[in-house]
Amino acid sequence: MVSLAARPARAPPTVLPDVAALAVVTLAAFWARWHGIAANPLWFDELLTWRRATQPPADLIADAFSGAHYPLYFLVVAGWVAAFGDAAAMLRAPSVLFGTLAVPVAFLVARDLGGRWAGHAAALLTALAPFAVTYAQEARPYALAMLLVQIALAGQVRLALRPGRGELGAWAAWVAGTAGALITLKGSVLWLLASLVGFAAMRAGLGLRARARFDRAAWTAVGAVALVWLPWLAGMAGPFATRVAGYWVPAPSLVEVARGVGFAYLLGRLDPVAFHPFAEPIAPLGPVVLILAVAGALVLRGSAGVLLVAAALLPPVLLLAAGLITPVFVPRYLFTGVPAALVLAGVGAGALFDRVRAVRPAAPALAGALALAAGLQLAPYYAAERKPRWDLAAQALEHLVGPEDRLLFGDGLSRLTVELMLAHQGRTLDPAQVLPAPEAVAEAMPGRLLVVIGRSGQHDPPDLANLLPILGDPAFALPFGRQVWIAAFEPSVDRPG
Repeated sequence: MVSLAARPARAPPTVLPDVAALAVVTLAAFWARWHGIAANPLWFDELLTWRRATQPPADLIADAFSGAHYPLYFLVVAGWVAAFGDAAAMLRAPSVLFGTLAVPVAFLVARDLGGRWAGHAAALLTALAPFAVTYAQEARPYALAMLLVQIALAGQVRLALRPGRGELGAWAAWVAGTAGALITLKGSVLWLLASLVGFAAMRAGLGLRARARFDRAAWTAVGAVALVWLPWLAGMAGPFATRVAGYWVPAPSLVEVARGVGFAYLLGRLDPVAFHPFAEPIAPLGPVVLILAVAGALVLRGSAGVLLVAAALLPPVLLLAAGLITPVFVPRYLFTGVPAALVLAGVGAGALFDRVRAVRPAAPALAGALALAAGLQLAPYYAAERKPRWDLAAQALEHLVGPEDRLLFGDGLSRLTVELMLAHQGRTLDPAQVLPAPEAVAEAMPGRLLVVIGRSGQHDPPDLANLLPILGDPAFALPFGRQVWIAAFEPSVDRPG
């Protein structure tokens, strides 16, 4: 095997074709992220984003910290909403832009490691990976955090390829990307740990003088990151995460873990709220991407290889280890490993193009076939119901609820979801019509009782069957999509008093 980390990648013979190809892939990435941007409604987390983004800055910051979230992303969205409005498409538009910008950054990282074809393959996979598209269409911080991790990765790869040279621009990219990611999403600490493993590998390969210079630069960079991150970290002491563990994030099975890893790294298709598969558990292109990523890991040696492998593998390993203590495994938390995994696959593809002479003339055709396969694999995502249809249920309640009727929600999150959905539409619930618990159903007399049940997050929604022994059989039950229901119980039902 030849070490790509031991030498700079060859310069392409001409820049123009690469720029043109990258522009086409970047435009395709934008289309993939903008297409159907408002086809599915805002879900609970996105409605929280809307609520924060429409609050005064001081209230926004306090509300974000109370939910164990950093406020940076929400401040960005607040500025965007102030300029362009709070429709669903506009709330999600910043994520579209962040996700699109990730494509040229992926090209630069993979090109530095494996040459131009590696760059194009990594850019193409990043453009059409369902995981990347999913969170670039969501009004949450994941697309921004992934972009920042990629920027940090780009800087550190440059440092790994030129050990001991201390490039100021590369250090600046690592500091800006790492610090930015850490104050965007708390899960970015997984990238920091992988990055430190990469630095340890870089340091081990240096002589004494170069190691001393590297230590000074590394400690300065880590100190700069700490100066940015630690003041924000002090605001994250709230107990929110502890309260929801085991409910909002149930303990996963091995099948669910495999699905999550396949979704993040192998172009799988999952519902981004419930994490149920849209199509077959293993996507057709997944094994190809796995083979390319393994090939990329074998081709890369030295500190660059250690960095990429650590960045890809540490997130799932550490999340599973933490899961032995408390339920924390959520597929979207793998956002720190996705950039490295797709770059590894790109490097593997580039190595195939460069080393197998018979493949070289067919390289453009193979790239086109990869693009077509990835696009076809992404297609079911757009046809699927990706978010619970609380918008339809909220709209129906406006017509179903009479002045003497009462409402009962399956849980507090269902009620909050509907209240936020209505508030986003400029409407409200009458709190006098909402019952606090099933035990208060006698208060529904003399009108009907309308029971609203559905999924608000990763946890399973309440089961209407559990309420039937108390309420009797419903007069009718209306489904709204796959995950939300409204059941009506007439006054004649003999309810407990």
